[in-house]
Amino acid sequence: MIGLTTQRNRMPHELSGGQQQRVALGRALAPQPEVLLLDEPFSNLDPKLREQVRRDVLNILKASNTTAIFVTHDQEEALFVGDVVAVMNGGKVEQTGSPESIFHHPVTKFVAQFIGMVDFLPAQHDNGSLHTEVGSIDWPEMDAAALVDLNANGHSQIEMMVRPDCLDCQPSDEGTGIVVEREFRGAFYLYKVELPSGATVRCLLSHTFEFALGTKVTVTLRDGHHLRPFVGDQLVTVPHTATAAGH
Repeated sequence: MIGLTTQRNRMPHELSGGQQQRVALGRALAPQPEVLLLDEPFSNLDPKLREQVRRDVLNILKASNTTAIFVTHDQEEALFVGDVVAVMNGGKVEQTGSPESIFHHPVTKFVAQFIGMVDFLPAQHDNGSLHTEVGSIDWPEMDAAALVDLNANGHSQIEMMVRPDCLDCQPSDEGTGIVVEREFRGAFYLYKVELPSGATVRCLLSHTFEFALGTKVTVTLRDGHHLRPFVGDQLVTVPHTATAAGH
């Protein structure tokens, strides 16, 4: 099951780190436990080996039909391994759900910032819509009375959550965004763009889009992506109607 038949006569010190992990998993599964606890099992492995071993471990767990509780501080690992993810904050569960729901619909700012890169932009309400410097959403239920209620509860600011992969930025003489930082990440560039208000957002683009610092760009919301409104620390559910607005 753990794929080490040809290494069965080797001593422990003759096995690689990944092979030792698989042996440990096999020993843990031998009693056929109902639930297996894996606490940071890959923390001592180098990144390349870690990726392969976690894939092997996941395949072994699925093949044995074993339920496992996997503890990790690696957000990417949690999204890859988990069928259900629970995000904890201060010893309490902040949110549970599928990896997709945790990433795309975080219920608090803590969860949003813990799972992946994220930026928050101030939003202005006007005629049933919320507007930001990169896009808008329709929110007809948010009328003047609702805004008064928010202010009464101490929430004077509505913010929109946006992730770098949700945004596109392209050079433009009319662009009002300015590239202020650039990180090369192999297959991608991560750009930080300063908007007219002074707020900044990050855009994740293919390595084929290389812009110099100081380049004027237009920032737009990608088709199929959505802004998520937050009031205070909490996500607010609104209709999924988004319109792109370049700046």
